[in-house]
Amino acid sequence: MPRQLPSQPRTADEDLRRLAAPLVGGVLLCACPLAAHAVSAAAAAAPATTELRLASSLAAIGGKAPLLRETSPLALQLSGALTPVVTSVAVPPAEVPRVYAAADSTAVSADVDDDEEGSDAPIGPPVVLGDLPGRRPPPLPGERGAPTSGEAPPLVPGVPGLPGLPCMPGLPCVPMRPAGSVAGPYDERAPVPAGLPFPGGLGAPTKTAGEGEGDADTGIAGSGWGLAPVRWGGSVGLQLRRQQLGGGSTSSSTLGLFNLRASSYIYQPWLAQISANLGITTGQSSSTSSGAGTSGGAVSQNDSQSSMIGGGMLHLFPMSRFPFMATFDRSDSRASGTFVTTDYTNTRIGLRQSYRTESGAQNASVGFDRSVVETGQSGLDTVNAIYGNYSHAFDNQTTQMNGRFSQSQRDLNGESSRLINYYARHTYRFEDNLNVETSTMLNDNTLRYRTTGGLANTHGRYLQMNSSVSWRPESEYEDEVSPLSVTAGINLFTAASTFDNTTSESKSLSGNVAATYAYSPNLTLMGTGLMTRITNSNGDPTVLTNIGGAASYIGDPLTFGKFSYNWNVGGSANRQGGGPNGGNRLLATQGSHSLSREFPLSTQQSVQLSMSQSLSHSSDQLIGASTSLNHTAGSTWRVLGGDQSFGSVGLSFSDMLTTGANEGHYRYLYLQVNGNGQLSPRSSLSANLTVQWSMQENQRQVTTSSAGFGSSPVFTDQTKRTNVFGSVNYSHMRALGVSGLRYNLSFNANSQMVDSRLLGDASANPERFTWWLENRFDYRIGMLDLSATGTVTETGGKKNAQVFFRATRQFGKF
Repeated sequence: MPRQLPSQPRTADEDLRRLAAPLVGGVLLCACPLAAHAVSAAAAAAPATTELRLASSLAAIGGKAPLLRETSPLALQLSGALTPVVTSVAVPPAEVPRVYAAADSTAVSADVDDDEEGSDAPIGPPVVLGDLPGRRPPPLPGERGAPTSGEAPPLVPGVPGLPGLPCMPGLPCVPMRPAGSVAGPYDERAPVPAGLPFPGGLGAPTKTAGEGEGDADTGIAGSGWGLAPVRWGGSVGLQLRRQQLGGGSTSSSTLGLFNLRASSYIYQPWLAQISANLGITTGQSSSTSSGAGTSGGAVSQNDSQSSMIGGGMLHLFPMSRFPFMATFDRSDSRASGTFVTTDYTNTRIGLRQSYRTESGAQNASVGFDRSVVETGQSGLDTVNAIYGNYSHAFDNQTTQMNGRFSQSQRDLNGESSRLINYYARHTYRFEDNLNVETSTMLNDNTLRYRTTGGLANTHGRYLQMNSSVSWRPESEYEDEVSPLSVTAGINLFTAASTFDNTTSESKSLSGNVAATYAYSPNLTLMGTGLMTRITNSNGDPTVLTNIGGAASYIGDPLTFGKFSYNWNVGGSANRQGGGPNGGNRLLATQGSHSLSREFPLSTQQSVQLSMSQSLSHSSDQLIGASTSLNHTAGSTWRVLGGDQSFGSVGLSFSDMLTTGANEGHYRYLYLQVNGNGQLSPRSSLSANLTVQWSMQENQRQVTTSSAGFGSSPVFTDQTKRTNVFGSVNYSHMRALGVSGLRYNLSFNANSQMVDSRLLGDASANPERFTWWLENRFDYRIGMLDLSATGTVTETGGKKNAQVFFRATRQFGKF
């Protein structure tokens, strides 16, 4: 708060002497809590009432009152957040000085850290910030106010090597930095190198009469370059792991970790940003394999291993329209904490260059990915991929192109792949009712993979080019849409495949036209025409024609109390000509109806039940007639918990029975869980999981010879399939009521077991799991992180388990 200090009568000489010590340009300068003594002295010397405001450890640059010529001026280096101080001391006018700060970029920010890492005290010669009233540079040698030969330098408060301020009574004082010197001991300070801003101008220092013409310093300081601030940190830790694999073997390991990280920039953050990390992992492991010995007993093995891990990132022009990024990373699966049946190291290299025009109409990027996975038992698993994409939007046209080339190689089993994929699309909008779209797709894939009979080689090349036109007549009225729409297109398709030295090729060229007419909101009519020319490597060209029509009628929804009823019917007729079997005729009809009702459980929850039934009949001139009856029942539970929370669980079951030419029975069960939201202020749940189960039964009749026994037997082929894919995650920020204890439960599944690395995905995990369940606890005490994880997985029909514990001590600021 401002204080009103009483003034006392003093002589003019005493006033000047007292003003010269604690005041510079009418601003109080203080670096410690004992400044109250100086405040009282300054106010007592003023002829009028003085109002002072002390708002920081250092007073602000630029006071309101000019300096006295007799006052010893100071060079001010900014090292803290400064607040202006307003005074009403009347002093004679003086020249307007300059304000200076350290050349080091850290000089403009205060060091507010009070930990054991130390301070970021600014160093370096002063830099002119601009003309501001209230300060002027220190006098050069020989000028008035400069210390004469043999005179002790003025004392200032602070510590050696830091800029000083006038000494206050009762404060620790050190010699003030001489004019034109850099930080360091008083008797070892050197002149400021030429080329840096210096008191008196923005260029080189001004030479006074009699000074020698020495050569300028050509080092880093003379060039105007310096080191950017480095943000660094790291961690040191210990981890324990124990595994039990499905085959009966167990393993345990103890691992020590050390990691050092740093980040900075080159010249300016907009030019280049860099980061790097370096780590060392070392430890011992022991494993026991059940029944692996020659006598069927357990075999134990001990091993010690160390590895170097780390990487770095270079980001050039990150905020520009043409950023470039290069990354390198070498990781060890033992240090990741994730479950693996075989330890490995993964070396990743990534390059990416992007470009965008100033208008944003064109975007392009090209990149390179390389992943090398190395294990002690299986050797190297290498994936290299080059990719690029381009898009351009201008006027009424859009163009898009994507391309990718990848190679994979495995030393263990000899599997390899070479994949080439390209896609391009061009859209031209002539008018609002006339569009043309052309697309091209090329796939050239070569795979060498292991089967039960050994290595199999396959190669396939597929090229498809398609061009289509869509047109809708203009409506007579502006607000209406024409009921007629017409589409036409031409398609070229070529395919060549080779499997175990057997090659087959086919080509097709087709043209089609289709028209749809919405006679009413309920009735829709459609007509199609198709002509295709097919050429196979094993026969003569074949021309197929197909002309057909269809009609569908959707009834208006009906409401019975709280039930909703919907129905529809439809039919189609097609005539095919040409082909090896001659002409064919296909007639089909279908009808379906459904009944549904929604049950509100609360304002945020509801359950919807639905049932449907459909009946279809088809008559094929070559195959015969068949009839299918399908029943479906489903339920959906929806939860809405505000703007950021939602969820739904859907379950449906379908049963379809077919009689006649294609006799069979098909059952299908579908479960979908989807949601994301806050269960409480400290817990959240996210889910996107799908479970599909199907069973199909087909009947086939085997014809016997005339010498057979009785009638022809009928066999039933049954196929069951279950697919589970997706994830469920639950987290709690204060588990078991303990502050700082975090818990996370995650479930992931992918029963399709796609070998993504062999298909060119450099980011894919080397191991494929059918599903895995992980429970994890994390706890932090200051800079100490504790983590405990329990994992259960399934791969190849075998279940595996792992218990993992890690303690890590962080240090630094990154």
